Parts: sequence; C-alpha cells; structure tokens
Amino acid sequence: MPTSSDHELDLWIAARKQDLSAHLAPSVMGKIQKASQPIVHPLPGAERPSRLLAAACLAAGIGKLSLIVHLVF
Repeated sequence: MPTSSDHELDLWIAARKQDLSAHLAPSVMGKIQKASQPIVHPLPGAERPSRLLAAACLAAGIGKLSLIVHLVF
C-alpha cells in the first residue's frame, strides 16, 4: 500500500524528469525510469484463444481449402 512518502517521492521524480537542469547520472536516471514503468500483468485467460475462435478459424480454413479444390478441379 502506498504511503505519503511514496507519493512525495513520485512527485519529486516527476519534477526531476521535467526539469531540464537536472543532471543526474545515467545510471540513476535508468533506475528511476525502470522503477516508474508500470508493470503489466496478463489476464488469466489471455494465454489461449477461446474455443469458439479456434473453431471459427478452423471452419474458415476448411472453407478456403474447399474453395481452392473446387476452383482447381
């Protein structure tokens, strides 16, 4: 849970990023930028496509193959 000191630190980091006269070492700026990047958590069901989508893709593929076979022969 964020505390008031975390909020103050976030405000200080934001002010330092906007200030052109801020001359921090590249290693420090790298750490600040890395810490300020949001962490994206994937959704639990996002790894696999749904069965309905897989069935639709299979049906479309079979339809394309049958059309090709019909046009060739």
